[in-house]
Amino acid sequence: MADLPPEQLSFSAFLSWVRQNYSSYLDFRTTTSVSYDVEMWFDDEFKQNWRR
Repeated sequence: MADLPPEQLSFSAFLSWVRQNYSSYLDFRTTTSVSYDVEMWFDDEFKQNWRR
């Protein structure tokens, strides 16, 4: 995944990878949903907000 240009990164692949390897990182309180907050972070981090 690290070799892909940012526009080709997949949020669903990222979330699946985090769930498999770092699931404790997804244990936080939110007013929406964890996956929504993580997707917002992912889009901000990799400049993919234009996809929304």
